[in-house]
Amino acid sequence: MKRCNVWICKKYFHTMDAYVVVVVVTAHIKVTNSLAAIANLDLTVYCKTDRRSHVLRHGTNYEFNYDNSLPKPFTCFFLWDGAHHMFDNCQRCDWFVKQSGPCRNKGCFNWKS
Repeated sequence: MKRCNVWICKKYFHTMDAYVVVVVVTAHIKVTNSLAAIANLDLTVYCKTDRRSHVLRHGTNYEFNYDNSLPKPFTCFFLWDGAHHMFDNCQRCDWFVKQSGPCRNKGCFNWKS
């Protein structure tokens, strides 16, 4: 789901007799730690676009906005208990991270690494 705050995303510039409209669309990314509850594993999430690490306890999530008009690729790294994986697909950005791979409501995907 893409979100755009009208006051932030639309900027109007008056140049001579023409108006230029600049629209920046942001994607909303949400990552939830859905690793096996019995293992009580923390999930460390690092996304290149966010540039910070976040440690998620089981069942908790982290959310941020990503300006997908930027040339940077969307890539996140996921670490837990010695495992290290990455994923870079963000179209509907509500992910549930499991040991087998990142999932959405409609199904799961394989890890890229």
